[in-house]
Amino acid sequence: MKKYLYINFFPSIEIGVEKRIAGMARAAKELNLINFDFVILTSDVSKKYENLNYIKYRCNFLPFRKYKEIFKRYQIIEHNIDLKQYDKIVLRYAGADKTGIEFLKNHCTITEHHTIEESERKIMLKDSMPVLIRILKHIRFYLEKKYGRYLLEKSMKIVGMTDEICKYEQKRSLNSQKPALTITNGISVKEITFTGFRPIKNRHLNIAMIASNLSQWHGVGRLIESANQYSGDYKITLHFIGNIKINTNKISNNSVNIECHGIKTDEALDKILQKMNIAVSTLALYKNKMEEACSLKTREYTARGLPFILAYDDKDLQYSDKNNRFFMQFPNDSSLIDFDKIIEFAESISKNKDISKYMRNYADKYMDWKTKITQLKEFIEI
Repeated sequence: MKKYLYINFFPSIEIGVEKRIAGMARAAKELNLINFDFVILTSDVSKKYENLNYIKYRCNFLPFRKYKEIFKRYQIIEHNIDLKQYDKIVLRYAGADKTGIEFLKNHCTITEHHTIEESERKIMLKDSMPVLIRILKHIRFYLEKKYGRYLLEKSMKIVGMTDEICKYEQKRSLNSQKPALTITNGISVKEITFTGFRPIKNRHLNIAMIASNLSQWHGVGRLIESANQYSGDYKITLHFIGNIKINTNKISNNSVNIECHGIKTDEALDKILQKMNIAVSTLALYKNKMEEACSLKTREYTARGLPFILAYDDKDLQYSDKNNRFFMQFPNDSSLIDFDKIIEFAESISKNKDISKYMRNYADKYMDWKTKITQLKEFIEI
């Protein structure tokens, strides 16, 4: 039996990424894919859960470790994981450096891409940051431009989170016919509480946005600016959940109120969301010069049975029934969002008693990790 390995290299573990890999590993186990292992390579911790192995790489002298993390990432992977026992590797793209070229020559590797790398790194250079961090980000951008296409040339196949990303990576590899497949982000539906939503009443709209950390593509500014322009007789409360701090002085509309709940998980999060009328997913992806995405927020809202608005194209929403449309899509640009249309949408879905159940079933069929892992396995074996 052939063996496969999924590798995620992250010097410091991010909660969202860790949750993603754990979901993939659980799905593979539930599908009885005993030949599929998962590794998180990190400087943080060493532990193992069944088919998911956290490997802490060696190199404790901080300056030397940082040097290797920037210039020799693929060497770190080779030195810390026994790759000989695997027939094929799926590698979450770790960025470009010179050692990656030899790595992809020596190992049958499928690279997985979550973004249009050069564009994202270029945008990150515009953020305000300490001088040392700015220098490091410029180095990573330079390495991506210099070596990225050579790594893509050596990759066996490409997996992208969106069609847009797949086409970009094929073009960058100088081989538009290189095998590529779009496999969007997934979730573990059974791990997410079915909260549903509260039908709108008393002319008061409660709208929630979840974000681990505030990023420009979330579109918080666009949401607030749009709310300020609302002139109707509804009361609107914007609920921000996560590590988000909002300057309330930006609210100039007496009909609009803001509540920042901070980071909430488990029952505390469930209690807030079950009181919401609708939620908000990504509203400013255009700032990353992208049209398509597969936001985890969109998937979580769907599994919870909480209708939402968004402003990007999501492949996993294409199968939705027009009679049970649980989302409203706005243009992916800087234009103001019409809150009268949001209220009209909220009023409409409040009349559909079965919409939340439909959303839960939809998430289970199209968004669960079991569906995504099955797609990945079939693509590997071709």
